[in-house]
Amino acid sequence: MRLGIALGPPRRTAAAVELAVRAGAPAEPLRGLSHPELVVRGGHTVALARPGDLLTLCGRDALDAAILGAEVLLERGPEVVELLDLEVGLARLVAATCPAGGGEAPREGSGNELSRPGSGDELPRRPLVATAHPRLTRHYLEAHGCQPRLVEFVDEPWLAARLLRLDLVVGLVDEGEEPEAPFAVHGEVVAGGLRLVAGLAAHALRGADLAAFARRTRRAVAS
Repeated sequence: MRLGIALGPPRRTAAAVELAVRAGAPAEPLRGLSHPELVVRGGHTVALARPGDLLTLCGRDALDAAILGAEVLLERGPEVVELLDLEVGLARLVAATCPAGGGEAPREGSGNELSRPGSGDELPRRPLVATAHPRLTRHYLEAHGCQPRLVEFVDEPWLAARLLRLDLVVGLVDEGEEPEAPFAVHGEVVAGGLRLVAGLAAHALRGADLAAFARRTRRAVAS
């Protein structure tokens, strides 16, 4: 089995690694890591990597399956086959404001000030927004009557938002957690847990092996 595990918020990443271990994948060396890593052992391969990289690797048939967040499937569409809702690793994709505006407070009357929950104010009509999830971010903001100007990042843009003068940042946090200060949540874009997915080629050619791994994973979730 060639399995990918998605890097994400700390608790979600830890949950994904532990689930892979309980399902029989040699993922023990990945415990506690927050950077990409590869384990090859006993004919099995386990990769800890960014979600987009996992989709690319599944698409190139370098990985058979991956454990990644529901928001990735919503963002990228049907690049893989969903095998199982793992019901663990809940996380939220949130829209958050940064009062400091990238280290520089907005000028009074500049029109860049953002609403805070309960303030009654509205977002700017054309907010400047950093995100690694452009499709979901655009959908969320258009539903709020905005025409966002997106600054797209490969990784979660929390650090970048401290360096850029932005109206909003959209990024992932573990369920029950809030973004680190000075960010304040403006709203929830989408929420969901981890999914077990298979590459299209692997699903067609190695379906029996994938089904067996899915059964082990389901038992691991229940245990």
